[in-house]
Amino acid sequence: MFTIIDENCDAEADFDIHMPGGAEELNQAFQAFGGFRGGHRGHGFRHGMRGGAGRWGHPQPEGTPAWGGAGFGRGGRGGCGMHRGMKNQIGYFMRQMFGDQAMHQADETVQPGIETANAKDEWVKRHNPKRAVPTMPKHLYQRQYVATAGDELTVELIFRNCAHKPYNQGFHLETVLGETAKLAVAPIKVPLPETDSMQTFTVKVPIKILDTAAALSEHTVHIGVTNRKGREVGFAVPLKIKIIEKIDETSLYDKAMQALAQVDMSIEVDGNFEKAITALKEAEYEIDKACALLIQANEVKDKAD
Repeated sequence: MFTIIDENCDAEADFDIHMPGGAEELNQAFQAFGGFRGGHRGHGFRHGMRGGAGRWGHPQPEGTPAWGGAGFGRGGRGGCGMHRGMKNQIGYFMRQMFGDQAMHQADETVQPGIETANAKDEWVKRHNPKRAVPTMPKHLYQRQYVATAGDELTVELIFRNCAHKPYNQGFHLETVLGETAKLAVAPIKVPLPETDSMQTFTVKVPIKILDTAAALSEHTVHIGVTNRKGREVGFAVPLKIKIIEKIDETSLYDKAMQALAQVDMSIEVDGNFEKAITALKEAEYEIDKACALLIQANEVKDKAD
């Protein structure tokens, strides 16, 4: 039985099905599909579904569920008492009409946002992808992070446990480094809190650039969840890191002060000086480019607020 949940019916849907045509479209679909076939000798509903409680329409013992209880249908039975062949027929029909998402509950098919809707091509798919799905805005992992040898970057990543099982103790966020990246970035292993199914969690990941990292080099670091057995699960997020040459502290301070003055940001405000240093490194110490980055970052912050 299908119940159409729309503006005329205030209720919570068990399944999320996109059906622009409403009930009329569903009725046409049933007619085009020709009805379900199966059951006794391929006739299904025509001859009735047999079960331990007898045919439909016949008196059944007191306490027997409407679907015939454990004896509904011949052969295999599903966990809800429904005949397995019947469940397969319904599942096939739903997938043909509405796609694979029709057989998932609504909270499983919710997209984390427009920005992440087409991001899976950039993520690295690993075992059991639903275990850790990135939900952070794309600019957090599409940008190139710039640093010098000895620096430590902090990147905030957001994941969602879209699987039905929670994270138990022992799950952690870990980097996967290639041979060249191992010469520039220190290994990372951040413990994760116990996380329920469909729960989102945020992790601030410290990325330490080795003191021996070669300047003028670029690396890609993949960060993802590892379960308590040490197996990589979910999707891994690629982060691009560029290492540039250092300049002396006095020159760096002077450039930061110039950049802050040009964009009218006070050094007295906590975090402004650090933002200027980060922008200068990303601009490879060019003040005008650093100012443009600071203005852009402030505009993004204002929109978010």
